[in-house]
Amino acid sequence: MANAQVAGYRYCVKTRKQGRDGELVYWKCTEMDCPGTVNTTDNLVTRFPKDHNHPPSHADIKAKPFLSHLSEKARTCLDPLPTLYYPCKSSLYRQRNSELPRQPLTRQDIDLQGEWRETSTGQNFELSEDGDTILVFGTSDNLRHLSQANTIIAKELFKLVHFNDYVTEQWVDREPERWNHFSTVGTRTTNHLEGWHHKLNNQLNKDHPNLFLIIQKLQNTQAATEIRLIQYAAGGKRKTCKLKYRNINNTMTQLKERLQQGQINVYQYTDAVSHLLKLG
Repeated sequence: MANAQVAGYRYCVKTRKQGRDGELVYWKCTEMDCPGTVNTTDNLVTRFPKDHNHPPSHADIKAKPFLSHLSEKARTCLDPLPTLYYPCKSSLYRQRNSELPRQPLTRQDIDLQGEWRETSTGQNFELSEDGDTILVFGTSDNLRHLSQANTIIAKELFKLVHFNDYVTEQWVDREPERWNHFSTVGTRTTNHLEGWHHKLNNQLNKDHPNLFLIIQKLQNTQAATEIRLIQYAAGGKRKTCKLKYRNINNTMTQLKERLQQGQINVYQYTDAVSHLLKLG
């Protein structure tokens, strides 16, 4: 078999060889960055060498045959694709939600216990709960890494204001040192954070998801981050900025130096930056 499902986890073949007692197969978890493995001899599980960094998902296991059947039907049936999918859509969501605790009806009903307060490795994951509106997730090590960061990207989502009021408060009345990035080297926008939010929204795929589904996604993200930090500490290669943006940063630095040396004036500088960033 090319794939295996054991205890709510899916595996793919890592290596296989003929042993004294039959065919010995080493499997690895299909989730990226998960170290989970299992060994089988003639399709019988004999050992679980490494633990997973994410919870099992029995719903995903049960959905896999459906998806395979749907793909096969799409190849042989001429009906519009939505007509193949929508009859089974509700049952899929019911199956997935059946594995999650009941959705709290009010904020006061939220009572996280057991695995919902922990990371995939059993660490405390709930840093704060005010009993009404705010839940804070993370670990002590996560906070330590955050405190050592040179740049922290944050986004205020606590109130809605009229656009005119926002512009006045953010760009007119506020001190220039808070918003002027002329001397900044490195990150100048919150695009990294926007990208993370976009990815999370795509994974949840609805406006008001189940609270426990959100926590599950955050636990998965935390586990993947822990693995990445371990890789970095061991000398692993960090993801570098794309060449396009490295070139933009280099050109911005050259333009700033020319302005400071009096080779160009402010108008020439702003025109060049506008052209570089395609603002005009």
